[in-house]
Amino acid sequence: MKVLLVYNTNSGRGRARGDAARIEQTLARSGHSVRTLQLGTKGWEIEPSSAFAASDAAVVIGGDGTVHAASLVAPLSSTPLYHFPTGTENLFARAFGMSRSIPALLAALTHPRVIEIDSARCNDRSFIIMCSAGPDAGVIHRLSRHRNGSITHLSYLPHILAEAARPSIAPLSIEADGRRILDARPGLAVVANIDQYAMRINPASRASPTDGLLDVVFFPAASVARLVGWGLRARSRLPIEKHGALYTRASHVRILSHDRPVPYQLDGEAPGHDGAASPRAAFGAPGFTPLEVSVCPRSLRVLLPPGSASA
Repeated sequence: MKVLLVYNTNSGRGRARGDAARIEQTLARSGHSVRTLQLGTKGWEIEPSSAFAASDAAVVIGGDGTVHAASLVAPLSSTPLYHFPTGTENLFARAFGMSRSIPALLAALTHPRVIEIDSARCNDRSFIIMCSAGPDAGVIHRLSRHRNGSITHLSYLPHILAEAARPSIAPLSIEADGRRILDARPGLAVVANIDQYAMRINPASRASPTDGLLDVVFFPAASVARLVGWGLRARSRLPIEKHGALYTRASHVRILSHDRPVPYQLDGEAPGHDGAASPRAAFGAPGFTPLEVSVCPRSLRVLLPPGSASA
């Protein structure tokens, strides 16, 4: 099998580079043809489309940001992805039962099981896990403005505190498949394709990447304290709808803000930053409301690990 190893030079504080070397040696000894492709702070080392197209599978070594970058290229070549996690949250790997086991990876390549999952587009940019508009995206934007290498959970702390002092809470309106379901209420909006979220909060706990729909969740909140309460409730798997949260499904979602632009994030990335300067906080600027979100059914192929129940 022709295997493409995609690794992020910054992921895991450089650990991904070493993992790529070990995986390359193991796969080569097992008779696989291996090629490596590097993703760094300035983007891809070469144009990635031809490398994906020439491969039977792509093993992504890094975090969810690396998977996000690979997912923008993989659908064009129909190359299935496998996530070898070295990032902070590793939501994609968690969703499909992937781990840092080289024997499990080798077994997946030796006896391949491939499924097709949905992806989604937000303002003409793809994502595969979730997007959100509100204070959590504000934290991602703040981190992106200062990030210059690998990160840990502690990297978020100063930006969480800064966002708590001046939160991105503003009235939002939501339309789902052309129907207005929320009108100008302050809070946090999440549109999920997969049931994973940071710190295992998982607000869209019923989301499935194979149902052709997106799960839309809105947590009404006028304060950070209220949002923290929602987060604790979601993490504890306590009911959210009976306490005022909105939960629905749709194939197309529109999110608007009213008195000021609100930041949004895709798969934990801040659109418009590209690892450099902050985008302009204006309506319609990259990374700010409004949002046009739509599902792309069965658009991404995933190579499953052995024993995965996701097939």
